[in-house]
Amino acid sequence: MPESSVDEKFKTICRARVENDYALFCSVMNEKMREAVPRELFEVNGSKVAAYFKGDFTTTYMGEMMMGDHTIHFWRLSAPGQTSDLMIRMGVKDELVSGLLFSGPFDSALGVKK
Repeated sequence: MPESSVDEKFKTICRARVENDYALFCSVMNEKMREAVPRELFEVNGSKVAAYFKGDFTTTYMGEMMMGDHTIHFWRLSAPGQTSDLMIRMGVKDELVSGLLFSGPFDSALGVKK
């Protein structure tokens, strides 16, 4: 399991996606991330992943790795009715989220990389 502060940041990101709340999303992002993800991009990207954040999605912490001075944490998000799961990569630096990437490399039924 990640540190509780990292887990709380991840839960905040999920809640921001569920509620489509840009201010909440920004509350855990560092300045560089806030500049990189303006409201318009948040909304465009949100529409791409919105189906995963509807209903009773589940998350599984997959682990972490170091990349330079960033710690990268990985979660798998499964949602009913989706044919694949999301992999969420969240970078943490200076106690705030320094990077975030949603991708869909997992097959829900098999639980393996495509």
